[in-house]
Amino acid sequence: VGWWAGTPLDLLVQSVGDLGNVKPLPSAVFKAIKPQESGSLLRFDVQGQSSATFRFQFGNWEDATWTPVVLPWNTITIMDIVCVGHMAKCKTVTSRDHTRIEAGEKVQVMYDRDTASLQDTIISGSEVNSETVILNAEQRSVAAVLYFEEQASFTLGMYNEAKWPTTFLISGITNIQWPDMELPAQKTLSLATPVSVPTFSPTPTPPQTPSPACAFSSRSGACVVACNCVTSPNFPETYNGSSACEIGVDFPVIMEVRDFTTEVYWDTLFVNGLPHSGEAGPDRVRAEGSISWSSDSTDQDRGWHICALLDTPVTTPVPTPSPTSDIDIQGPCQHSGATCVTSPNFPSEYDHYQSCTIRFLGDKMLHVDEFITEKFSDTFTVDGVSFSGRTAPVGMNVTASSVIVWSSDWGTKHKGWRVCTDPLHTVAFIGSSPTEVHVFAGTDLRLHLPSPTLLGLMVLLCAWCWCWWRWWMWWSSRESREDESSATETDDT
Repeated sequence: VGWWAGTPLDLLVQSVGDLGNVKPLPSAVFKAIKPQESGSLLRFDVQGQSSATFRFQFGNWEDATWTPVVLPWNTITIMDIVCVGHMAKCKTVTSRDHTRIEAGEKVQVMYDRDTASLQDTIISGSEVNSETVILNAEQRSVAAVLYFEEQASFTLGMYNEAKWPTTFLISGITNIQWPDMELPAQKTLSLATPVSVPTFSPTPTPPQTPSPACAFSSRSGACVVACNCVTSPNFPETYNGSSACEIGVDFPVIMEVRDFTTEVYWDTLFVNGLPHSGEAGPDRVRAEGSISWSSDSTDQDRGWHICALLDTPVTTPVPTPSPTSDIDIQGPCQHSGATCVTSPNFPSEYDHYQSCTIRFLGDKMLHVDEFITEKFSDTFTVDGVSFSGRTAPVGMNVTASSVIVWSSDWGTKHKGWRVCTDPLHTVAFIGSSPTEVHVFAGTDLRLHLPSPTLLGLMVLLCAWCWCWWRWWMWWSSRESREDESSATETDDT
């Protein structure tokens, strides 16, 4: 997460008890703990009416050994201290290891001996959510800065009094401590070779002008262009530090990411002016104009390999449902035959922030071939009932009015799922009224029996037959005993 005296710093976050002892983090408390999409914020998703205490430690993690590092000075920013919904005073952060606090005008600071509590005072929605370390005036008003001196760790308590989940965002230095801070994206571009000159024309000397059928052309830098594919410098080896390039997109194309791993936030590929870093490549993005790449001087990675999907119509990125299927899909989920549906990219991993809606043309029963998602965060919801992790909707019944919603968030990705359907058959019993039999998985039967009058007559008939059979058996055995007795008397005579 940073450097100190020429040594890289790692951040170790542990769930601790009141006495500072490490304790397990129950899933009922936190929905997820992960970096925010930008890579510069740490995000804690807290379940409703839950709380936990965390110890943040700076040091080095190497060869499975943790070595703490005492920092003479350190600072963090806690953002988005607001309550979402219809009640205020639901989000609280506590600290006792700080030496100084600077809070926005909409954050209430209370002290109890050596513990300070930061509490929300307003109700707000997503309009004040922070996405980068550059905060606007409204975001600064609901944020707080903590300073620490001569410490290797500090402890924060997080409390959510609301009945619904909420998110705590924590970062390092922002433009609150450093008002003249620039966006990291601008920093990486400043390290790069100049790449965006509006009147640029290709250098006439190298005979590398592609044919009109090629989607990409090299304009500057060391990125490798091969007609309809392009890679970072040295790919698949690690790219160089402080490298940059510009690639021309000769006509609008849909991009397919075949490999993408860079340093989050600092080594960035810009497509249509938007940054892509980490593992969030511009997959299925329609690119125009030019693409630019820049990396800073530290922490290089494998890089990227991107090709153009020339055969994919740019106006219809969503697959058209098969005309023979009775499953209707809206979104990136995919048909798999006439009776099955899969998560996007299955059997490869699905992507971040994807969602789709699935409906059926008749009554069905679901059976699951494969199912693995991020638990609690990437959900498969059937008529309001959510499934995630390895808990799948096995044997659930759906109708024409049922709705299935798939949704993934930012963070962990998995293989996903493949769910199929079986029809629900109907047959008729012989009787005074029709009898409907619904067949589930071949063994589970639900019968709508005939009327009570007919059922009673059938029971009486069976009872009468049983009584008649018992009387006949008794009479037959009596005649047999009488015959045996007569024969014995004759022999005695």
